[in-house]
Amino acid sequence: MSTTTLYYPLQGDDLDMTGNYGEPRPGYEHGGVDLNAAYGSAIYAAFGGTLTIQYDPGGGGFGVYVEAPDGTTARYWHMFNNDMSEAEARQALAMLGIHDGMQVSAGQVIGTVGHSGNAEGDHLHFSVYVDGETVDPGIFNYTTSTSQVDLTGIQAYAASVSGNDSYPQMLTTGSQGEQVSELQRLLAAAGFSPGTIDGIFGPQTAAAVRAFQSARGLNPDGVVGTSTAGALGLTLATGPYQGVPDTSPAAPPQYSGRGLTVCWRWLAGADSAARPGQPVDDGLRMASRFGPVRRLPVR
Repeated sequence: MSTTTLYYPLQGDDLDMTGNYGEPRPGYEHGGVDLNAAYGSAIYAAFGGTLTIQYDPGGGGFGVYVEAPDGTTARYWHMFNNDMSEAEARQALAMLGIHDGMQVSAGQVIGTVGHSGNAEGDHLHFSVYVDGETVDPGIFNYTTSTSQVDLTGIQAYAASVSGNDSYPQMLTTGSQGEQVSELQRLLAAAGFSPGTIDGIFGPQTAAAVRAFQSARGLNPDGVVGTSTAGALGLTLATGPYQGVPDTSPAAPPQYSGRGLTVCWRWLAGADSAARPGQPVDDGLRMASRFGPVRRLPVR
């Protein structure tokens, strides 16, 4: 586990992860994590650096990149909504004091949660890049104290992950083989029926995994990583690190939205959920929620 500590990019009491790092998506695998939050909730910089505004209408929608002096980059996607033009989004960010090329500090507000681009609900897509490749955000520690933010060791840690040949191989929808059969037997023995013991991780197995995770107080994401495997008594197979692209398929806009009103609401303080508030959990660690470490090359 890395000793690197980042600032948690969202605050509030009603946060939920709706997308895992590396999970299968139609035609690609997910290169970040999706954190559910109300439309207009403030997004905070995980670490300081140079900010760049980005627009990818078929993928991440409106977003920003923040690049630290060592080249480590965090990307924050799906701000605002698909009814806004790029010019309107930039105007909205300007109302928050955000513009291309500015220097930001850890914990500084850099945007607001939305659903622009290829999104199926209000959430933040958060990804971290080291040496041009995504790294599972779950390998880091998180804090809501800016004095604790520390990128020391991030380059060395990412390099060590990339050369790991004894890496836990998580099980998820689409996985097949004897280890899936063992997973199914363990689920059945624990009282969570996966259906036929056939070695295929299909919908019934995924539903059984989620039910087991919920019953054990784990994140019910349907993915068997180290935490879920440990709770079941399953030893995950190991192998070389598996990399997948951090890309998003094109998709037509799916939402009508609220224009610039989110910025006016945030600036006016009309929505307490969109303003800096009490910390979620000082020293929060995401790893138990996001599953095992994976590093994904950019294409």
